[in-house]
Order: sequence, then structure tokens, then C-alpha cells
Amino acid sequence: PTQGSRRERLIASGLLVALCVLYLGTLYPGVGGRFNHGDSAKFQFIGVILGVSHPPGNPLYLVINALWVRLPLPLSAAEKITLLSAVLGVGTVAFVYRAVRYLGTFWAAVVASASLALGPLFWTLSTEAEVYTLNTFLLAATALYLTRWWMTGQARALTPALACFLLGLANHLTLLLLAPPGAF
Repeated sequence: PTQGSRRERLIASGLLVALCVLYLGTLYPGVGGRFNHGDSAKFQFIGVILGVSHPPGNPLYLVINALWVRLPLPLSAAEKITLLSAVLGVGTVAFVYRAVRYLGTFWAAVVASASLALGPLFWTLSTEAEVYTLNTFLLAATALYLTRWWMTGQARALTPALACFLLGLANHLTLLLLAPPGAF
């Protein structure tokens, strides 16, 4: 598949930068959140105290949270963890763009990724402290690598697909929903 023209890469990069600005401008780093108030507040400080949330515990997110909150950024812990959600949300959109571009046209990839990015629930989860954008990030990466394998038949694409899938299980068990279509 084609990587796209220089013009397409510039447009896609511009849209990604615009999404970064949009998410950063609408971050909700206040205590709690709009989607799941209790969990968002908990995730804003749990990396600071190296605590465990609730069953199943989201161990991968907790490790990433604990590392991210220790970055030397001039932000509060709540702001840092909210920023983590935005970074993972933008990463998810980039993976979705690449997967759809691999399968189809430039404009299909732009529309699909922009629709996800601007969807009210995804936008909310990308702008407050939650585990779900790590889940979507790993899901989108898994889908991208499975798409590469399906399109090329190259077995080496299965390794990162499996790695992302297994890492996702260490974050949230809803990634198991990918197992049945991934088996085909």
C-alpha cells in the first residue's frame, strides 16, 4: 500500500497537530472528571502513592501512571495524568488513521480518524484521567498490526499485534472483545 503523497502527509500531520491543540485546550484536570468522577479522581493521584485502584486493578495503567506522574513537567499530578490521557488519545487516532489508510483511501482514513477523535465520548475520555485511552491505544495498535498482516501476509506483523493485545489485557479486560474477530 502507498504511504501517500507529500501533500497527504502534510494534511494528516496538520490534522494531528490540530487535534493535539484541541485536546490540550479542553483538558479537564480538575479533581474528578465528567465521565466517571470517582475513577478519574482516583487515577489523578494513584500513581503518586503507588496504590491499587479497584479489581481488576488496571496494572499496566498503574505502572504507566506512576512513571508519567514523575516526569519533570511543571504540572500538578492531576494535570500530568490528564495529559497522559490526551497523549494516548492522540496516539489512538494516529493508529486508526494508519490502519484505515492501509486499507483504503486517504480521505477514508481522515474521516474515520477525525470521527473517532471528535466523538463526544472519545473526546471526553481523552481529556480527563481515565484508563480507557490506554485501552483504545493498544486496541488501535493491535488492529493496525493485524491489518498489516492481513494485507501483506507477513508473519512478522503478528508479533507486535500479539504484544499490544497482551499488554491491553494487563490494562482492561474489555480488550478480550477483539479476540473473536482477531482469530479470523
